[in-house]
Amino acid sequence: LNTATTASASNSGAVCQGGTVTLNGSSTTTGVTYVWSGANGFASNLQNPIISNAQALQAGVYTLTVTATATGCSATATTNVVIGSASAVASSNSPVCTNGSILLSATGTGTYAWAGPNGFTSSAQNPIILNATTANGGNYTLTVTATNGCTATSVVSVTVGNIAVSASSNSPVCKGNTLNLSASGGGTYAWSGPSSFTSSAQNPSIAAINTPQTGIYTVTVTAAGNACTATATTVATMNTPTANANNSGPVC
Repeated sequence: LNTATTASASNSGAVCQGGTVTLNGSSTTTGVTYVWSGANGFASNLQNPIISNAQALQAGVYTLTVTATATGCSATATTNVVIGSASAVASSNSPVCTNGSILLSATGTGTYAWAGPNGFTSSAQNPIILNATTANGGNYTLTVTATNGCTATSVVSVTVGNIAVSASSNSPVCKGNTLNLSASGGGTYAWSGPSSFTSSAQNPSIAAINTPQTGIYTVTVTAAGNACTATATTVATMNTPTANANNSGPVC
């Protein structure tokens, strides 16, 4: 009767994704071979194989088969490999206009650590930055630490924009002539004014101006890229010349 072969299997303990797992095999029998099999098609003939850069799909039960070369007797043992993970997704309401509020948002379970431009830090899950300036624009990094000690990071880019707008015209103009309005600031334009005037042109014109077309014209400019808006006004006036005619009286 051949002496029974023994097998013992263990591992280096739970690790986070990207960590290293060491499988440990042993036997009280001398002159044996080791064969490992496990998750994700893992196979090895080493006594103590190493799994580098471990990922979630490599977690699970690993089986060790020990075979005595002299007798051909074998024994098996198993060990469970635990690979922890953490998740983090950062988002925001970007783009934000100057003096607006930046709303940062995090998903993932655990504790939160934010870091960003202008010395910003926060441990809140969803922090708010009030009265934003262009100095608050840039990349914000979120680190989530799960209860298993594993960490994950995510980055969100925040744009803080502003816009400078001006409005003008060729006022004053003579009655019946053309009033030319002009705006700058970039993006899209929305004009409004007397007599229900509206226009989406940057530099609209009003032909044959008369008294109802005089007054205040307002342009609202929406910037391209950051959706910020600003307004400007210009006053249109009209020259109305007067004329008198007479003569030197009756003559012979």
